Amino acid sequence: MTGEREFTYNYELAKQLKEELEEWFDALPPAFKFDRYFAVPGDRNPVPPYMDPRIAMLRADYFGHSIVIDWPLIELIKTGRLTSITLTEEEIVRRWITLCFRFITSLATLVDHYHPNFWIMANAYVPWISI
Repeated sequence: MTGEREFTYNYELAKQLKEELEEWFDALPPAFKFDRYFAVPGDRNPVPPYMDPRIAMLRADYFGHSIVIDWPLIELIKTGRLTSITLTEEEIVRRWITLCFRFITSLATLVDHYHPNFWIMANAYVPWISI
């Protein structure tokens, strides 16, 4: 084995994982819920809505998991193994890019607080968004 990986994208599995992530979010107590759809403006310093740093990790985790779910599709497109893109796939890519920006801005808010899990999060998810 050469260490090469073959990426595929299982649309049904991705759908199920996204549904489970939404179920997780819906089950959060109201005090732990966060705005998942905050705008990521085109300025140089987008800032997500303030959140207690102890809970902000949940927000970063949510966006990190969302990014990882669609990574196989992004990898197929990036490497040219997916030669044509449907409207559905284009929408997935658009959503993925927005989630990457939300993840980065969410993670950036933790830097000021020297959160102990910050570097673990950075190492876990950042390789997935380094295109």
